[in-house]
Amino acid sequence: MRESSDIDSMSGDPMPRPYSQDLRARLIEAVEAGASRREAAERYEISASAGVLWTQRRKETGSFAAEPRRQRLSARAACGMVAGSDREISCVMWVMLAREWNLL
Repeated sequence: MRESSDIDSMSGDPMPRPYSQDLRARLIEAVEAGASRREAAERYEISASAGVLWTQRRKETGSFAAEPRRQRLSARAACGMVAGSDREISCVMWVMLAREWNLL
């Protein structure tokens, strides 16, 4: 997987960059020319789920562009707390749950 300079604030690992518009267009063209979504994904060495997602998005919205990336704050920054307090621990847990439920 390709790396970028963005860092996942939860794990500290580099986050992958979105695939290029050119690659997305080539996959869509292959599917429109008769290849299955999975065959096209294999041809361009991407996951089958990405190929399925892009073609579904194209069918539903007319676009296969990557969705804009959300900037994620660290739990401490989201809470605005000072390290070590009981309030910070509660806030950090709230932020982690909110992220798990896709609220942040």
